[in-house]
Amino acid sequence: MEAAPYGAANDATTMLRLCYDQAMSSDAISSLPPGSLPVSEKLALAAEALETYRTTCFWSLAPDFRVTESTVPLIVAGLRRHGDRQAFQLAASLCH
Repeated sequence: MEAAPYGAANDATTMLRLCYDQAMSSDAISSLPPGSLPVSEKLALAAEALETYRTTCFWSLAPDFRVTESTVPLIVAGLRRHGDRQAFQLAASLCH
């Protein structure tokens, strides 16, 4: 069995990166369906995520940054881009 040429592996990596970038675009995040979590619970969960992942995902945010309904997509994007598996799952729960 022959190994795939270098170009083929590189093309697959490029395609995965393009799909990821498209999924993480602000249009994709802003068009998330309305969730089943009440807004107050979603805000509390996002604030907890901000504090838990501040050093790994949100280090560039101001220390006095406050989570609001309009900043939840920013929290979701940060968790998805810079977090671990648990952060990614937390982001998913903020979307539902």
